[in-house]
Amino acid sequence: MKTVTRLILLVVLGSFLAVGNGCAKGPGTTISGGSPAAPPSPPAELPVSLRIPSGEDLSISVDKVASGAVSPSESVALKSDAAASGEFSDNVNGIGDSVKFIEDDLTGLLDPYSQLVIPVGTNIHTFQGLSVVQDVGDVVFVHMKIDFADFGGNGCSGNTARLPICMRIWADGKRAMTAVFTAFPTDTNPGAGRLMGLNVSNGVFLFPEGAFLGINYDQHDPSTGKSVELLTREEDPAGFRVHLSLDQEGEEATAIKTIGASLTGGKIGTDSVQAIMRYKEDGNLLSGNIHFVPLGGPTAPEMIDQCVDLLTGNGVETSQCILLGIDIDETPFLSFPDETDVFLPEDFPESPTFL
Repeated sequence: MKTVTRLILLVVLGSFLAVGNGCAKGPGTTISGGSPAAPPSPPAELPVSLRIPSGEDLSISVDKVASGAVSPSESVALKSDAAASGEFSDNVNGIGDSVKFIEDDLTGLLDPYSQLVIPVGTNIHTFQGLSVVQDVGDVVFVHMKIDFADFGGNGCSGNTARLPICMRIWADGKRAMTAVFTAFPTDTNPGAGRLMGLNVSNGVFLFPEGAFLGINYDQHDPSTGKSVELLTREEDPAGFRVHLSLDQEGEEATAIKTIGASLTGGKIGTDSVQAIMRYKEDGNLLSGNIHFVPLGGPTAPEMIDQCVDLLTGNGVETSQCILLGIDIDETPFLSFPDETDVFLPEDFPESPTFL
């Protein structure tokens, strides 16, 4: 690995969020709804059921700027096969690889939730279901309970048929995650909303101990674009703080994509790392700005408002990125997450609100 920047992003983000590798795939088993009686059929314009998005649902492809490297869990030696020898190749590929690894982690992280098939109806106020995960090779059933009542002043409907929809989720009787959906999450479209959660130390899945996670996303109309934002931090102010975002404007083939990354914490080898990159899916140029403050050791070259030819990894005139409409110009770095971004709301009881 040639730069400290790439090492920071891959090691920290890969290990800090790699919490779902043992989760099994497959549909969950719904065992109860909000009423003993079968819910009435929803109107035709509503989905038949809701499904909490998986990491795969929320992914946005960054293959164009990734190196094609293997996961850090398989090998620490990254094998770049795209623009490997350019001045800024490691900077660009390091960000792209980190995003791909994180999306893999999110797939495992959210899988226990996305297995649930939640009925839609104005009388569905609570829900219970089973998720199947693997713990050291053993199949484990996790009992999920969801309360759809409003919390935190979000103005939610209290049921699954009217937006916005709130969810407070307990896993095996312990607080696990909250959600607010502003567009229906279905099998065919993840919709729009936000998720927040924390580690409950049940030894099965969820987050690293002491870490909080927030996900904001909007993919209800992929023809115009989609976005996903991830924020992670420890409760300790001196711990890790990570803020990532992916934004896609337009349909995939001709989309303009923007990647943002900001992280800090003494354990990562730097005081802070911040990056912003933008490129066009059907072009070969990238506009980027990468800055970090080392605590010691080798210093990697930074990218300061640089236009890069992705075919060579070398810099070109900024005017070329401007003409293509991808210049980052004065686009600011992402802020570091604080407790209001990721911590669970005060009105989330320690135990489920219903039997």
